[in-house]
Amino acid sequence: MLVTQPRPGKFRAFDATCPHRGVRVSPPSDGVITCMAHNSRFQESDGARISGPATGRLARISVSVQGESIVIP
Repeated sequence: MLVTQPRPGKFRAFDATCPHRGVRVSPPSDGVITCMAHNSRFQESDGARISGPATGRLARISVSVQGESIVIP
């Protein structure tokens, strides 16, 4: 699982494997999540595909904030 914070107080979580070949993606940099194996790129805000051989988005995982913890409901 990859948890991101695209803006203060807003958290998103995604399956950390690229939908192209199942390789682990890297943490976001400048709002972009990258699969280093084949250079597929995804938006940090919603996991949408930007470019690369992956044909779909990163699978989203529902999370919530409880106190100072991020939890999977």
